[in-house]
Amino acid sequence: MDRMYGWIDASLYSPKEVLTVHLGSAERAAVRDEAAPKTATIPPILSISGTCDNLVPPEQTHAFFELLGRLRRACGQPVDTDIHVALKGAHHAFHYIPSVRTEAASDAVIAFIEKHRKIALRSRL
Repeated sequence: MDRMYGWIDASLYSPKEVLTVHLGSAERAAVRDEAAPKTATIPPILSISGTCDNLVPPEQTHAFFELLGRLRRACGQPVDTDIHVALKGAHHAFHYIPSVRTEAASDAVIAFIEKHRKIALRSRL
């Protein structure tokens, strides 16, 4: 499977194939599956990307969130904790040039982190 910066195009492979790439051989993956807890905690994920991103095409981001939803359901976790924001016309690394869009994206990240930090703190009480 092709890799770029440690990521693969998940839209081209089945979930088992994707996990095998990250876990190693199919045999090692089976051993790890057997030894692993039957549930996992997947943290909430916020993704902000551009609709004109050439490095990570929108289709790949959609495939990632589709796989993430299937994994959450398999672990019995709610699927409504993740957010993907697609910025119309934005390219990869749009946030390197200060703009109103950059400020709004930064505010969204801060709000997302604060929301889930408060939820985590309440769940510990």
